[in-house]
Amino acid sequence: MRSVDFVHEYLDIAPPKFPAHRSKISELLLQKYAGQQFDLIVTYSKEGLNFLFNEGKELSPGSPCIAIFGELNKEIRHPDRKVTYIPLELDPRGTLERGLELFPKTRKVLYVSGTVPVDMMFESKARTEFASWQGKLDFEYTSQRSVDELMKYVVTLPPDTLIIYSNVTSDITGKTFVPRDVVKSLASISNAPVLSMFSTQIDTGVIGGSMVDMEQVGVMLGNVMLALESGKPLITESASSFTKPMFNWTQIKRWGVNPDRLPADSVFVNRPLTLWGQYKRAVISAVLVILALSIMTVALTIQNRRRKLAEMSVRESAAQLVAERDLLEQRVIERTIDINNQHELLRQRNEELESALVQIKRLEGIIPICMHCKEIRDDTGCWNQLEKYISENSEAQFSHGICEKCVKKYYPDMAD
Repeated sequence: MRSVDFVHEYLDIAPPKFPAHRSKISELLLQKYAGQQFDLIVTYSKEGLNFLFNEGKELSPGSPCIAIFGELNKEIRHPDRKVTYIPLELDPRGTLERGLELFPKTRKVLYVSGTVPVDMMFESKARTEFASWQGKLDFEYTSQRSVDELMKYVVTLPPDTLIIYSNVTSDITGKTFVPRDVVKSLASISNAPVLSMFSTQIDTGVIGGSMVDMEQVGVMLGNVMLALESGKPLITESASSFTKPMFNWTQIKRWGVNPDRLPADSVFVNRPLTLWGQYKRAVISAVLVILALSIMTVALTIQNRRRKLAEMSVRESAAQLVAERDLLEQRVIERTIDINNQHELLRQRNEELESALVQIKRLEGIIPICMHCKEIRDDTGCWNQLEKYISENSEAQFSHGICEKCVKKYYPDMAD
């Protein structure tokens, strides 16, 4: 974007100083800016816009115009210029509310304003918005006082008084003033706190108020110029978007009030820098990082403890398993030896039995036999006939017959 030059003209035509005042100003400006074409013209108040439409219509003809602090809720049209109205408004209601938050014992409100049309427009708006406090607070308006009278009056105000400064361009005597100079003098001598509604006055000794942020207005005008440069449509914001609670920290301390009563989005000028105030985002980020690291550290500590406990449990289980395995192996060895011993014993007994059986089958050894009847005594002590004993204790089989002696003895008839 190309570089931009700004020029400022203070017309001081409200009210005119003499009948031809407005036309003389027009001639002066046309001479001063002859041959120059402005990219944008910004007018302040209804009087400034009317001057551009009438006496100043030949000044940079066709240049677009931004109108601020004009009449509200009115569509502005002009056949030769494109006019965009920016709805800037003072906020006397919000300023009074902020003042009552700081000074809840307030009983009287002194509203300071001048006599030019724009000042009277601001006063009319304030009277309307203060109506809900009628009967609760005592309101006084200074537009019918001269500035000299006002300066003498503000040093004798009763206790629990608030001063709300609007705008003083001229007073009832017709004398003109620079509004900033008036409020600076007022705040320096008044025995009551002074609230204001323009951010450009925050360093004049006022305590603050619900202020039109002129820096934000400047940003808006810059965006308008960018839009004009690129041919994009203009996007205007609502009046409330330019107003914010702003306060001078030095005056807050001077009057000994509690800033915690103010809205959370309040802006404090001249507030001593603190780590929190200067590096709020960095502090929050650092705290979050530290918190996250702390949580991770605790989690890791718990995890390590659990891991160590698990490792100890595993080691104990492994040792127990090794001990049980060794015990089992010992028992297996002992059982194996026992089984082997039993097997050996069984083998020996089996051999003995087999040997005994062989002996029995062979009728070996000494066999008890009766010398008379020839019966044989078995292992149970019973006496058996020889034939029965041999049959039971051997594999021999009998073939029955009769010998010659027995034939002669038992069958003598057959012996012959």
